[in-house]
Amino acid sequence: MTEVRRRIPHPSLLILFLFACRQPDRVATLHTDFGDVRVRLFGDQAAQVAAFDQMAAGPDTVLLGAFVRGQWAVLGTDFPANWPENWQAAPLEKPSARPHLRGTLTMPNLPREKGAPLRFQIVLGKPKTEAELDKFGQKMPPGIRQKYLAQGGEPAWDERATVFGEIIEGMDVLVRIAAMPTDGAHRPLRRVPVQIGQ
Repeated sequence: MTEVRRRIPHPSLLILFLFACRQPDRVATLHTDFGDVRVRLFGDQAAQVAAFDQMAAGPDTVLLGAFVRGQWAVLGTDFPANWPENWQAAPLEKPSARPHLRGTLTMPNLPREKGAPLRFQIVLGKPKTEAELDKFGQKMPPGIRQKYLAQGGEPAWDERATVFGEIIEGMDVLVRIAAMPTDGAHRPLRRVPVQIGQ
């Protein structure tokens, strides 16, 4: 009986294959009545980008539906009066590969039933202080700490959400929208519909 030997690909070939399968980064534009916001979507976060594309292509109106304490904007399709009560992201098995710096687009690790609305965050947080970052102990690399001090962001989300994009143009538009009056559920008193295109 002839013995059949299975050839196992060399590890370097597997790495090259995975690299070749990585999608390139691309740019999406959020069109609002206040101006456009351009976002770079990271090709190495395929699952999150696919969810974002699903929302953009869906039948429901996309809204910049909430602005929470000046720290983040929430992009999604449904914002009932009690929505913040369900905004409890669970810890990720592996922290986000990118920090939640000001201007990043992120997807929280939320339990989601089929058909439930998708929601994403745009980080607006201002530069942090040493005292604020000290709460995270030694977990934060020095380089990332300096970025939070200089640029701002929301380090508390690094273990509960995944960064999959960043604002490359139009941050001033988001700041203007975020300054609008909001109700008790952080929703702007004026609806802010968003059309997502290239």
